[in-house]
Amino acid sequence: MKSRTKTLLKLSTLLMLSGIIASAYADKLPVPSLPPIQGQIVVASDLVVRNIYAQSCKCDLSDVDALYMNKIKVRIGNNYPGNVATEGTLIVTYHDLRTGSPVTVTRPIPRLEIGRSIEIVAVHGPVLVRKSLGIKAEVQATTVSDQTPGNNVLIERTCYTNIID
Repeated sequence: MKSRTKTLLKLSTLLMLSGIIASAYADKLPVPSLPPIQGQIVVASDLVVRNIYAQSCKCDLSDVDALYMNKIKVRIGNNYPGNVATEGTLIVTYHDLRTGSPVTVTRPIPRLEIGRSIEIVAVHGPVLVRKSLGIKAEVQATTVSDQTPGNNVLIERTCYTNIID
């Protein structure tokens, strides 16, 4: 009987204390709960090949299937609607007329913030490219997904110099 009385006494003390504590906080407004997030938050980038160009071109090669470029440069951007900075890989492919075979060059793309662009020198030194096949530049995001892959590849069949972005 004594144990039951002790238990009832403890319970009544707890109820009384909880009432005192509850009344002390009664004047504070309840914190509204946040609504659940519907769907997913998409973290994505939009790497884009903007231009392929050289520092200087030989423009007198119009009668042959060739482009002479002293360097192959590629301008890459991280466009909107991407919402995060990203890193990636640049892959440049062309047909070298001096060796008679295709050449593929891979360069890393450093962390690129949204709305920024960067110039990457893909090939140092002069190249003679088969004009009909052109120079193909492709970017691949490596840290997040790319939501618009349609602008990740550009093929250029004309030599341009120092394009200002």
